[in-house]
Amino acid sequence: MSHNPMVPLNLWESILDQLEQEVSEKDRHAWLRTLSADSENGVLVLRAPNAYVKSGVESKWLGRITELACAYQGDRVAVKIELESGNGSSHRNRSRPSNTTNKSKGPKKLPYGFSQLNPDFTFEQHIVGESNQLARSAAEAASRDPGQREYNPLFIYGTVGIGKTHLMQATGHALGSNFPNAKVGYVNAQNFVQHTIQAIMQRNNNAAERMKAAYRELDALLIDDIHLFSGGESSQSEFLQTFNLLLEGGKQVILTSDKFARELVHVEERITSRLSQGLTARIRQPELETRIAILETKARLRSITLAPEVLRYLADNITASVRELEGALNKLAATHRLTGKDITIGFVREQLADFLEYDARPITVEFIQQTVSHFYGIRHSDMLSKNRRGDLVSARHVAMSLAREFTSNSLPEIGKVFGGRHHGTIIHAQKKVEARMKKDRRFREEYENLQDQFRR
Repeated sequence: MSHNPMVPLNLWESILDQLEQEVSEKDRHAWLRTLSADSENGVLVLRAPNAYVKSGVESKWLGRITELACAYQGDRVAVKIELESGNGSSHRNRSRPSNTTNKSKGPKKLPYGFSQLNPDFTFEQHIVGESNQLARSAAEAASRDPGQREYNPLFIYGTVGIGKTHLMQATGHALGSNFPNAKVGYVNAQNFVQHTIQAIMQRNNNAAERMKAAYRELDALLIDDIHLFSGGESSQSEFLQTFNLLLEGGKQVILTSDKFARELVHVEERITSRLSQGLTARIRQPELETRIAILETKARLRSITLAPEVLRYLADNITASVRELEGALNKLAATHRLTGKDITIGFVREQLADFLEYDARPITVEFIQQTVSHFYGIRHSDMLSKNRRGDLVSARHVAMSLAREFTSNSLPEIGKVFGGRHHGTIIHAQKKVEARMKKDRRFREEYENLQDQFRR
């Protein structure tokens, strides 16, 4: 076959239609839908938003994409994957909000108490790894083509200190750069409640109407820490009305939470069900390679150099969260500048004794019982009782399974801490958990959330 010098621009859409029948919904959003297509000298060029996506698509799907391209063209077609140029801008057409020649960086300043975005929380300073790939890809997609049903609303959740706020604010910055006239409002959930209450109390000066207009005229609403949303019926009704109006108007809504949507006990079910209708993206605790990359980036921003063995030591020993990694690095940088001492492993051990001792705390069966009891809203004594109520049995099974996974205790030792139960009961509990995780997505999410709290 001869090489085809002309590649129609709709070829990628045809390929994508076929691929979407072959891959999971997660892969569609995390990988394939993040690509934009172009034709250069007879080559189908697919542009990826970052190096992680580029590498993943090349290793997983480049062969299949090339096969489909040749089949649809009836001729040989070369396909290559490139990184997008510039600040992650897309080659797709943008329709919402308006894009003008205004060159200002980031979203324009808004009235009504919306918080300013942290200038350091950008995509350029956000490290991508397996732990956050889906959330990052969805955030980039929302910043390029906001309001699309596939990721609107975008609900990002995960444990404390793993970069949810950074990713949300990076999306806000990118929206402001891609669409300079966009009205992007960033607010903490507690502040939203305060705005609502204050507006209701000041009816004489039409404060309530001004508050509604401020929120409902946004092109993108970013609400942080929705798990802290504890407003009464009026606040939740106002939130739901605003939420629905923005979604119906094709405006982008992004929310972060420490908990999965269905676990938000202070939020009405009519709201949590709506939060689950878009894309839910979980961020896990970063794996070793990502922790090292985060440390390298943060150290470079602070103009300090860390030897490879120091980076590895820090990444191996501080695993709880990105926030703790950054706190440790801040202390090292400050002490280094004040004392002039080199940052060696010995220096790290001396300066970060508190960090390292805290992270090295042993995980006990009792600690797991207390954590699981708090998570499910039951008493610790219920964990040890003989009560066979369904929710208590389920929580007990979860705690037993986690105790096997995260402690070095023997089966009889674990059984003893669970009120003197037989070791066969512990094995049965673990099998029940494993079986339920395969068929119950919500339960699997809950269990994985708990696992994240014990990983070191």
